[in-house]
Amino acid sequence: MQALVAGIVSLFLLVGGLWVWLATGDRSGHVPGAALEIPAETMSLVEGEAAESDDGVHLLDTGARDRAALLVTLPPELSDIARFDTLEINLHSPGQRPGLTLIWGEVGSTTAQHFHVLPPGERMVALEDVADWLDELGLLGLGLEGSQVEGTRLESIVLREANPGFRQVLSDLFRSWGRAMPFSQSTINVIPSSGEPTLVPPTLAAALWLLVALLLLSGYRLLRHQPFSITGALVIALFAWLALDLRWQVDLVREHRATWEAFQGVPAEQRSFPALGGEDLLELTTRARADFPQGSRVLIVSGADGMGLYARYRLMPLAGSVQDEISNDVLQFARPGDGLLLLGGEAASNVARLRRELPFAYRARFPLGVGPEQMRGPGVLREATSRGTAGGQVFAYQGAASDTLVGQADQAFPAAVYRAVVRLEVPEPADRIHFEVLQRVGGPDGGRSSEPIAERVLDALPEQGVHEHAIGFGLPTRGELEFRLSNLPAGTHVEGFRLEYPDNADEWYMTSHEGQPPHRAGRLVMYNELGLLLELQ
Repeated sequence: MQALVAGIVSLFLLVGGLWVWLATGDRSGHVPGAALEIPAETMSLVEGEAAESDDGVHLLDTGARDRAALLVTLPPELSDIARFDTLEINLHSPGQRPGLTLIWGEVGSTTAQHFHVLPPGERMVALEDVADWLDELGLLGLGLEGSQVEGTRLESIVLREANPGFRQVLSDLFRSWGRAMPFSQSTINVIPSSGEPTLVPPTLAAALWLLVALLLLSGYRLLRHQPFSITGALVIALFAWLALDLRWQVDLVREHRATWEAFQGVPAEQRSFPALGGEDLLELTTRARADFPQGSRVLIVSGADGMGLYARYRLMPLAGSVQDEISNDVLQFARPGDGLLLLGGEAASNVARLRRELPFAYRARFPLGVGPEQMRGPGVLREATSRGTAGGQVFAYQGAASDTLVGQADQAFPAAVYRAVVRLEVPEPADRIHFEVLQRVGGPDGGRSSEPIAERVLDALPEQGVHEHAIGFGLPTRGELEFRLSNLPAGTHVEGFRLEYPDNADEWYMTSHEGQPPHRAGRLVMYNELGLLLELQ
């Protein structure tokens, strides 16, 4: 009975404390939804010139009319602005502030029909004093006028609710308990505290109630000189846990119903989740399973963790690793023939297409060879023992694992996509041999250095026979090429390097991490609005 009373009193104390807190000051900056900030970066410039930066939009040339105007279209979920009382314009000007005009339009309109000129120097607007102000907006913007416009930095426009009502805040808190949570990989076990911003998320509310109730129960029994009631504490904790568990169970029922309605009678291989790529992801993974044979890998790069994991599930058993961004490890250790699936923004930021196609007369020169006599490193030239070796010689490597064997092409090559090939024979099984392609560049002092273009760690090599290994790469700018082998076992025979220009070069793309080497080449297999599927070369 004491636990029950402590729980009820705790609830009333928390609600009363919320009312006191709201009544003692302006809480628009603390209550979610009581302020709507529209960053200047989200607004479109309709007159004048401007440049974006981390701290806002800097207005530049305003033309002979000394005017600038910015406008934003409000999405439907933000169009209801009836609850806001004031509007604040956050801007900084090097001198006297320019003249400001508030611009707005109705929902569904493509032009602003209403204007309000602010008094000189003012940046706060009481919306109840603005004629023709609307409860629902489709457009909102700002006009600036005067010689002071140039150099002005606009940060944001903020709509504020001066004093959020207690009833409104309390209603939002109760709604947060029944608000549906978006599906994620973890919602079968846990759900987020709140799917949308709220003043006191349900988990925090339950924890506060539990803490206050336990303090009340302990204090009451202490005043009456009674021992602490473990049973009462467990009852209060169990009630808090059941309240959160009930919320989770209700959300599970919602997910089960949504799953049943969406996928009843749909075969597993045809199911798609809009939140996880939808039909576009289904199309990409289906094509990958069809084009890549068993035993190959499809490496997945996705900024959205849930989408990457779902793509891996759809691709099994082909899939390899899932990463949130392309990395040097992916580009170094991937084998030719492996797939690379780039999803979302990663597809645009990590892929470039070298559109230049070499003239037919130039393509006829390929393949170009770098023979043993053009190699530098610890070793000697020997007569070849295998058939088909150019010149009848091989370079017998006699250095340590830390030494490097270098082969250099004696001409400059135009920017394009290429394939570098090496033929070698090892005296014993070896792995982790590094095969690199570098570009020779000139330095400011007149000297020349080598910068890496592409790199591949070769698979484990068996002892018997001559083996050929290749790496596809993109050459961003015209230059000379150099080939390197390192971590070679002593006694390795290198027959030579070969540079090829692919017949289907127009289908090749260059992949890299943030535009930096290594530049690995991949053949385009498929693309859609969600991403790209490449076959690494």
